[in-house]
Amino acid sequence: MKITHQKVKELSETQLLAVSKLIDSDYDALDFLKLSIEDLKNMEHTIVMLHDDYEAFDAGIIGKYLVGFSLFKEDSPRAISTRTTIIRKEFRGSGYGNKINTYIEDLAKKNGYKKIKCNIYTDNFASLFLKQKIGYLIVGCLRDYDAEGIDEYILVKDI
Repeated sequence: MKITHQKVKELSETQLLAVSKLIDSDYDALDFLKLSIEDLKNMEHTIVMLHDDYEAFDAGIIGKYLVGFSLFKEDSPRAISTRTTIIRKEFRGSGYGNKINTYIEDLAKKNGYKKIKCNIYTDNFASLFLKQKIGYLIVGCLRDYDAEGIDEYILVKDI
């Protein structure tokens, strides 16, 4: 597996299509989380992408199969926040989410950040378990926070 990162605004049309397809395949029931290619083009986030090295046409990246990705951006001069991490369903439970998290932490440390923050829906037990396992602490809860009225935990990790 290979991990790369770049600004979302710098992704090619083919890469944007692959990311959009992965979002669509993961959030079938949660329409409000879907991002169009235009939405992605306007994001200020950095994307970390995990690729396998075999060809998969349906992923939209010839020669590189998009296994998963995470989005993050600067939250303050001392902290970054991650927006989402999505791992293709057939690769979940294989440690790839942890691999992406470690990559982001190392990148953040190298750039002088001290904390990483994320929000996780209170019913997303797999992500919550993973984040707590790697050292994130729940520091708060946002009740009825988004347009769908879903509660979110706020988690922070010192790096």
